[in-house]
Amino acid sequence: LADVLAGATAPQLYRASGHQDRLDRVTGAVRHLRLDADAYFHCMLAAGQLGISLDTGLKPYDICALIPVIEGAGGIITTWDGGNAADGGDIIAAGNRQLHEACLKLLA
Repeated sequence: LADVLAGATAPQLYRASGHQDRLDRVTGAVRHLRLDADAYFHCMLAAGQLGISLDTGLKPYDICALIPVIEGAGGIITTWDGGNAADGGDIIAAGNRQLHEACLKLLA
C-alpha cells in the first residue's frame, strides 16, 4: 500500500459517520490520499490512475452505475465488510485483489 495513490470522499462524512479512524489508517498506509472527488475517483481507478477509492454512506443509486465500469476494467468493488456494493453503504474499490484485501484489513 505504501506506493498506492488513493481517493476518498469528503472527510467530514467520515467524521460524521464515526469512520474517521478508518480513513486515518488508510491515509497513513498509502503514498497519497486525495479527497472530495466522489464518483470521479472511482472512474480514475477504472482508468488505472488510482489504486484505491473509498466512499462512505452511499445509496445504491450512488454506486450501481459505477460497478460494471470498475469491474470491466479489472477492479474489485465491495462494501468495507466484503459485501455487495450494489446495496450501497461504505464502499471500497481497488485496482486488484491484493490491494482490495490489504485495504479491507485496514478498514476492519
